[in-house]
Amino acid sequence: MDRKLRDLSLEESYPQTLYETPCISVDRNRDLWVAIEICAQYLESAVDAILVKSAEEIVGTIGGREILAHLRKSPIPDSYFRTKIDDVFFNHIQEVNKDSKLVDLIDGWKSIGRAFSVISNNEGEYFSISARKMLEIGKRYKSGIHVSSFPKKEIITFKGDESLREILDLMFKHHIRRVLLENSNKFISDRIILGEISMILKYQDIENLLDIPINQFKFEYTKDITTDLSLGQICLIMDKMDHPCIIYQDSIITPWDISLMLLSENLTEFSGQTYTQKKVCPHCGKEI
Repeated sequence: MDRKLRDLSLEESYPQTLYETPCISVDRNRDLWVAIEICAQYLESAVDAILVKSAEEIVGTIGGREILAHLRKSPIPDSYFRTKIDDVFFNHIQEVNKDSKLVDLIDGWKSIGRAFSVISNNEGEYFSISARKMLEIGKRYKSGIHVSSFPKKEIITFKGDESLREILDLMFKHHIRRVLLENSNKFISDRIILGEISMILKYQDIENLLDIPINQFKFEYTKDITTDLSLGQICLIMDKMDHPCIIYQDSIITPWDISLMLLSENLTEFSGQTYTQKKVCPHCGKEI
């Protein structure tokens, strides 16, 4: 009998790449602006959180949620040079091992409210497993699941003339990491905001960060899908994106939604079909 994907161990789910994404860490006694710099570079594109360490011990994580929550309380730029990471980090971390089941990993994410876990190898080095890494599994499994099968999620939008305060209020109210500009495929996210804040702290003299008009920030683009693509196909598309997110009709799909769909009873073990790009020789043009 075919085994359900949800019941496979992490080692079975990632036979070659389980220890592929090293964790990024920061000392708990560093200033908060250091965490902003790191998160602005790596959130979503590589990891979903930064490990917080005390000496060689892991004590928690820090990501966009913690930093932006602090921003809502302390919008004065000087605060980021006086506040320590120790004052704002999330003091819980989900550690897993190669025998942990995929279902337990994702259920753990649901319980702590963030899609990020760490796993260590035999040398004691830590590696990250985030929602983005679920795209790798989704690309490899054939199923009857298509983009139209995903539960509908309301798309939260903004008009473009709001302040940063209003955008953050939307994010925290709806527990989301990105908000879309209405009547467009542009969006603003926690990582984008942190990148802009990083530049402001270096080069601009602003009294209150929350008063900044959001239209002074750069926006990124999501992909608008009009074809009812398969699970594997949409995972392939999203895996190429710095900010993985697609829109289909009136719903938005992110790696978190992919993670939940991987627990579907319809998904069984590896089908033998992968959705990967063909490799072509750069010299002769032949497939390799």
